[in-house]
Amino acid sequence: MVIIIFNRYSIIVKLSFNYSKIIVSKKINFTNAIKTFLGLFLFLLPWQTIWIYKEVITNKGKWEFFTLGFYASELFLWFTATIFIFWFYKKIKQKNKKINFSFTKDRLFVLSCVLFILYILAASFWSIDSDLAIQQFLRVSAVLILFLMLFIGPLKVVRQMQFFVVGSVIPVFLGIFQFLTQSTFSNKWLGLVEHPVWQAGSSIVSGPNIGRWLRSYGTFNHPNIFGGYLVLAILFTSILFLWTKKKLNKCLLLAIYLVQATALFFSFSRSAWISFFLMQILVIFVYYKNAGLKKYIPLASSVFLLFLIIVSFNFNLVSTRLAADSVTEIRAINERVEGYRTGESIFKDKSIFGVGPGNYTLALVFNNLYNSSLKPWEFQPVHNVFYLILAELGLVGIVLLLLVVAGYLNVIMSTEKDRWGRVFIIFFMFLSIMPIAMFDHYLWTSFPGMIMLSVYLAILSRLTPQVLHK
Repeated sequence: MVIIIFNRYSIIVKLSFNYSKIIVSKKINFTNAIKTFLGLFLFLLPWQTIWIYKEVITNKGKWEFFTLGFYASELFLWFTATIFIFWFYKKIKQKNKKINFSFTKDRLFVLSCVLFILYILAASFWSIDSDLAIQQFLRVSAVLILFLMLFIGPLKVVRQMQFFVVGSVIPVFLGIFQFLTQSTFSNKWLGLVEHPVWQAGSSIVSGPNIGRWLRSYGTFNHPNIFGGYLVLAILFTSILFLWTKKKLNKCLLLAIYLVQATALFFSFSRSAWISFFLMQILVIFVYYKNAGLKKYIPLASSVFLLFLIIVSFNFNLVSTRLAADSVTEIRAINERVEGYRTGESIFKDKSIFGVGPGNYTLALVFNNLYNSSLKPWEFQPVHNVFYLILAELGLVGIVLLLLVVAGYLNVIMSTEKDRWGRVFIIFFMFLSIMPIAMFDHYLWTSFPGMIMLSVYLAILSRLTPQVLHK
């Protein structure tokens, strides 16, 4: 197993090691290097350039969840992580000549993360397909490292949000273009895939009275992931708008905010819509409690007016999507309900250790819990992140994940005197993301989705006091 990992990803180690020797020999500033590469990563996050080295074709289509690939952003992230290790080591050496290995809260959190990813690696030995498990192990490891780099790294939280927001501009306009023209195009270097509106498997809104309407994909492989990304981008844009005092910057951020909201609407992602409106309510409550509601009025009123206009022009599409009475929507709901039933069977069969990370859909095949007539794009994991992790990692994995969550909460609760303010924002973080976690699976099954969750938690954890008091 170790040999497999080494052979597949040895290029990362070699590139990182060679570069580390260069930066040490030339005494490049580690702090500036981390700031630059982290900023670039956040800016380039939406682009899905990937090298696919294994894919399975069944029923004349690609089996997405049995695909092995390596994103360009993964290579970039591991490269940045190598520099971060040198930066962190140098920072410790500057503070203490000797490293004290006492169990502090932050070290217990890191230890819980290490135990969790080691368990995922160990799970590859009993997984149906070990390659899928190893891929998930590497991605979870990368996501946790990214969280640490954003949470304790030198790049200021304001700069993190700025890079993220600016990086969303092109994907946002692309998403709007896709809906207005009802067309997409492919480009392997940019990670774009064509999704013709007439083709089965493309995400659409359809009904007897409206025909077929393509949902916006942006730069992602599904409109739901694009919608989740936009929810984060809108949140960060609104925070930057509330913080800045320059009128020109406010006007620019307001324009970006409205364009992002338009693209979010055109994604027709119901879980993203719910998360967006939950965030709006909670942010209004935060600023109302702190006598700063007037700062938020321009954003709230403008987006309300925008949605009113867009809905008036697309009322039939919205009603079809929300009423869920068309054939497409009914089928989607039935698939989700059936997913819970099969998920229960999967969990009962392997309740202690699970079927293995990334192996859920493969377990459905091995346990004859799927309809062989299904097309590959209809073959989906259960649309609930918590249920999915429970099925793949079992009770042992869930316990270790809860230890990670407990360690995380212990760390961020100990960094602020305003404990009730911190508790409220923790509540804000988890409640806002809950609709996406409960009604979709991409926060666990998709590397971009996992990255977005990591960025969301890291940034919110750092800016909490400023949200309450700025």
